[in-house]
Amino acid sequence: MTNLCLAVATAAAVIVLAVGPAAAGQCGYEYCWGALTIGDRGAAGRATGLRTAPGAADAAQERCGTGCEAPEVFVNACAAIAQDAAGRRTFGWSEEDRASAEAKALSACQQSGKGCRIRIWACSK
Repeated sequence: MTNLCLAVATAAAVIVLAVGPAAAGQCGYEYCWGALTIGDRGAAGRATGLRTAPGAADAAQERCGTGCEAPEVFVNACAAIAQDAAGRRTFGWSEEDRASAEAKALSACQQSGKGCRIRIWACSK
């Protein structure tokens, strides 16, 4: 009887381990946070697949260095920052994919400026 209980417990543990990460999402957490930030002279920082919004913001800021803007934070999505020729920046995100996030950032940028281009992008999911 003891061997039967051990076998059942082992099988249950294997099932939980196999299903757990898939149910949690690709980053291993229910919410996969990311953040983007940019600064002057080409500085940029990104963080993806983190457990918390503050953790993602802090990591992106640290990677960008001094003189960078407050990070744009997103969850279970892709995001992008576009910049126009005058230096104005816009943020776009999408739960679909990178292309959709970039299109939204560029569209917002083109409403107020010219020469828009994507400066940085990331997907947290």
